[in-house]
Amino acid sequence: MLSELIRKITGKKIDIRQSWENEPLSKESMVDFLNWFDATTSGEETVAKANKEWEQRIANFSSYSAINKNVALEIGFGGGRLLMRSSQDFSKAQGVDIHKNFAKTKEFLALNNVENYELFHRDDIQNIPENSVDFIYSFIVFQHFDSFEEVKYYLNFIKRVLKDDGVAHIFFARHRDEKYDQDIKEVHSSEFYTRACSLFMKPEYFFDYVKEQGFEILEAEAQTKKFLDRPNGPDNISGQARVLFKNKQLTH
Repeated sequence: MLSELIRKITGKKIDIRQSWENEPLSKESMVDFLNWFDATTSGEETVAKANKEWEQRIANFSSYSAINKNVALEIGFGGGRLLMRSSQDFSKAQGVDIHKNFAKTKEFLALNNVENYELFHRDDIQNIPENSVDFIYSFIVFQHFDSFEEVKYYLNFIKRVLKDDGVAHIFFARHRDEKYDQDIKEVHSSEFYTRACSLFMKPEYFFDYVKEQGFEILEAEAQTKKFLDRPNGPDNISGQARVLFKNKQLTH
């Protein structure tokens, strides 16, 4: 992109958070809006990808069928494609995000006949009651946080709102540079490109951190496949890791 080249030459920094907050407001067409969050050429393609992501990623764990299907909550709902899909399984589909074009997300959901949803801005999540959510998920979102502090923020949120029998399924960008001795890599704003990944975590470190916060891990993968219906091989390795967990039950 020309703007990225100019930024690189001039050394101008891009504020990572403000980019995700404000840029969706400039997208007037539905396709441009959806494409900002996840590459697509049409609303139909977005729906098809959402169904595949839901079946192969979000709901692809053994205990999914046993979860109470009252309330699901997505961290980073973007254009609303996965909210659309979760609304089919749950009585209510809630979503949290920082962008400022909720109106366009609502338009997409209306086009797909979704009515059982509720949207919250990141700064208003205190309005979500404690112990009220059965299933929390986040897909290709944690990798776009501007710092690990945002991870802490959402883990505290999950601990507060997740029901005792609820589960959370979080995908994140795995930190693969073995020469880099830090467990977390935060991309500086001077090196950030629009929509690029800005936060990487070594899976083992994040798994341990999740446990230290009082969660019990049910499943964890340090390396996931791009597509579950493709043969194994180096070209089918994703940059994502995932962890499925619940609140640890206190023993008396």
